[in-house]
Amino acid sequence: MNPEKAVDAILAGPVKAGPYTVYPMTMARYAMLEKTGSPLLTGENDTVKLLVSMFVMTQPIEKLMELGIDRVEAEGMKWADSISLGDSVVGQIASAVKQQLEDIVYMSPDGKKDGKKKAPTDG
Repeated sequence: MNPEKAVDAILAGPVKAGPYTVYPMTMARYAMLEKTGSPLLTGENDTVKLLVSMFVMTQPIEKLMELGIDRVEAEGMKWADSISLGDSVVGQIASAVKQQLEDIVYMSPDGKKDGKKKAPTDG
């Protein structure tokens, strides 16, 4: 693990993606992604869940906590309906989200330098 890369990942700030802000990965945000079965974590090819993941990454954590896990998916789908899937902003959001996740995975003890998903561990 590169200590400089780890510090950069921990101190990462929000990234603009068109009119949206992609927030840094935090433990709370990661937990939301985990609870919603995010393809960012599972590697699954599920467009609906990916859109919900993008919603999670573009909302202030306070809003997500207020919504609660039960409403995040429904609100994520409403948000997804408000953007055009053909819009280049979706690609910008996806790219920023991917970078946020890769930085965190790389700095973790089991992370991989190439940004590929690390294998789940039991402990």
